[in-house]
Amino acid sequence: MKTLLTVCCCLALTGSLVLPQMVIAQPQATAASDTAAAATLKPANTSSPRDTLRSFIENMEANFRTLGGDDVDSALGSRRRALSTLDFSATGRGFDWIEQGRRSIFLKEILDRTPLPPWEDIPDENEVREQDITRWTIPDTRLVIARVEEGEREGEFLFSASTVADLHLTYRLVEDKPYLAGATAGFLDSAENYWRGESGSIYALQERLRPIDASTPRALFEEFLLNMNEAYRLVMEADAKEKSAEGLARTEAQFLDREAQAHIDQAIATLDLSDVSRARRHDVGMETVLQLKEVFDRARLPAIQSIPGVRGIAAMREGGGIPRWEFPGTSITIAEIQQGQDAGRFRFTSQTVDRAADIFATIEDLPYRQPPLEVEMRQVLEAQYADAGTSPGFFNYYESMPGTLVPSASWLWPVVERLPAGLSANYYGQTLWQWMGIVLAVAALIVGVFLIGGAGELIAHYFGSFTASWIKILMPLTNALLVFGIDGFIDRTLNVTGLVIAVINTVSSAAITLFLASAVLRLTVALAESVVALPRFEDREFDASLVRVAARMLGFFIAVVVAVQGFSQLGIEIMPLIAGLGVGGIAVALAVRPTLENMIGGLIIYADKPVKVGDFCTFGDQKGTVEGIGLRSTRIRGLDRTVITVPNSVFADMQIVNFARCDSLLISTVIGVRYETSMEQMRNLLAKMRQICFAHPRIETDTLRIRFGAFGPSSLDINVRVYALTNEWNEFHAIREDLFMRFADAIEEAGSSIAFPSTTVYMGEDEGLNEARKQAAEQEVAAWRDSDELPFPTTPERLAQKITDTGDYPPRGSPQAAGKRAAEKTEERLSDPGDQPPG
Repeated sequence: MKTLLTVCCCLALTGSLVLPQMVIAQPQATAASDTAAAATLKPANTSSPRDTLRSFIENMEANFRTLGGDDVDSALGSRRRALSTLDFSATGRGFDWIEQGRRSIFLKEILDRTPLPPWEDIPDENEVREQDITRWTIPDTRLVIARVEEGEREGEFLFSASTVADLHLTYRLVEDKPYLAGATAGFLDSAENYWRGESGSIYALQERLRPIDASTPRALFEEFLLNMNEAYRLVMEADAKEKSAEGLARTEAQFLDREAQAHIDQAIATLDLSDVSRARRHDVGMETVLQLKEVFDRARLPAIQSIPGVRGIAAMREGGGIPRWEFPGTSITIAEIQQGQDAGRFRFTSQTVDRAADIFATIEDLPYRQPPLEVEMRQVLEAQYADAGTSPGFFNYYESMPGTLVPSASWLWPVVERLPAGLSANYYGQTLWQWMGIVLAVAALIVGVFLIGGAGELIAHYFGSFTASWIKILMPLTNALLVFGIDGFIDRTLNVTGLVIAVINTVSSAAITLFLASAVLRLTVALAESVVALPRFEDREFDASLVRVAARMLGFFIAVVVAVQGFSQLGIEIMPLIAGLGVGGIAVALAVRPTLENMIGGLIIYADKPVKVGDFCTFGDQKGTVEGIGLRSTRIRGLDRTVITVPNSVFADMQIVNFARCDSLLISTVIGVRYETSMEQMRNLLAKMRQICFAHPRIETDTLRIRFGAFGPSSLDINVRVYALTNEWNEFHAIREDLFMRFADAIEEAGSSIAFPSTTVYMGEDEGLNEARKQAAEQEVAAWRDSDELPFPTTPERLAQKITDTGDYPPRGSPQAAGKRAAEKTEERLSDPGDQPPG
């Protein structure tokens, strides 16, 4: 005995399953079965709107009560009478019991939620005759019961053809409303789930997310046909409404598109896509199911008993082989999955998926299966297929329209339908307007990537390295989003198919992977800069460099992992390739070691960036301007205008001084003036030279140092150490030249002159030493000895304390000497003064 839900969901098959049994059992029928048969054949009362409505409700409820038992004949009779109250003439595939069943379910669900007037207010047979009533509408609804004006059922009142055709849309308006008191609540709840988008099969009316029935090749094949035919019906329904005078609202088109796509997804679930990259599975699955359906629609379907069911599969397993079935006359195969999460379930094989396009191309010019309607229905009933209908032109319709299945659901459709007819011509699998869209989308992508890169660099230029490092993360992320959007536009909006979309998807996914890897690498750099910016890293250059290097190494490792994962989604296995290159590359590395060293040196120069093209630098004992950094060597233009080529492995190990990185250039020299210069002259000269530097706009003054430095062999030496505010070599020489000429003028104004090596001979009488001063000095030393205060080998502590800080410095007359001496020096002491011995 079947469960209630199973039997209710299989109403559409009741006729096909029961009728043959009745024919076989007829010779042995008893009196009870004769009575049941008579009840089964009893027609519904459709003589007035009241009788039609009452007949539908009573028979649907009777059907609900009887289907749970063993009286299948009574269930069939009530079902047939309920269906006879509906006019299916305007319903797509209205001849099909499955379609009729789902329409009656929706009508019953609508009536169970809709307040009905009292029976006496609904026109009966007498009122129809007296008032000549031809149609009646249930109050506050669109449900119309109308009289049939011609044909076999002329004069009967049925739910009108337009009402029945739109029942699925009417149901959407009331599906969330509560059941009325006394209604048969829960009558086929799966119907509600289906129209909410949670069911994938009309045959079973189960939840959309349930697994397909893949227990046998027979069940899988029927699942495929059911879902493909229902998707086609929904698409053609939308197409017909779009072409009608009323047109098709975009919201309704989107609803029909989602429902059709749900059935396509269920059909895709019948395929073994394990050999297809994850990024391509939906597109490949979409095209494959459409192509396979085109093949089946041109072939005669085999008797359903010939497709292995439960018993057939059991026999195959007993034989020890892999259970499988081939569609007659083709290489299309359904086989059991042997491993993985789908082990034990059946799928169209991966080889079938791979050959689907070629098989379709072989039979594309053949006609569709088009037997007379009654013959097709007889074949369907005899074979017991749930749905053996065809879907003519479904694949060509899909690949030539924007969006996915229902073109009017796409925002691009209003543009496409206004294009000249010539742009719909097909070239290499795509229409001309699709090719134009691809070109424009790719051009927009290229322009967008360049604009993002330029904008990012420009923004980062105006911020410090810390802020810039975070801003630069946005560049690859924005590029990845742009590529993702363009790929989605080409794939889902332009609806490009075949090899073209395969190439575009693969390239787009690879580009997104690389952009994400770049973003990861930049993220680690930004994190490193954030750590280095912490106060604890001030004046600790080595620790900061170590953090940066470690962050870059970590970022590179994570970026490689991201790249490997991304490419594996495309079906590209990177790790075996890397391993193979690692083993096989050892021999090559030994043979080309010098070249590899230079290449690695080039990578080091590129990563470390000690110089760039255009920088003036010194390397070893040579100087020049960098003209090019290649993979093997670096070219430098020397001061003599010759080109110096240095191997990268050598250049990377050199001590390189990059003058282009200087924020200022040092001017350091010693100026000697004549010994005849007095100290007052020297003070005047030093002050004037310092004033010249302070006044010069291209001299840095914070570290300015001009001091009387030494008594030279033939001059009083002045040490000059200042910085020119430039990093241009020629400008540096100009500034230094200007400064030296100003110094020369200052020496002349002070009454002195530049000293030069010379010897002066003085002719005079030697007067000897000053005898009085000599005696005074000797007496002072004798007094120190007598009082035990001789300052040797060290100065006595009492004397040291007495004379400490009593000297005249800064010199009397200077601005600093006018105030009190600073109580505390600002320089960092090298040691604690208390640790030093006196003197």
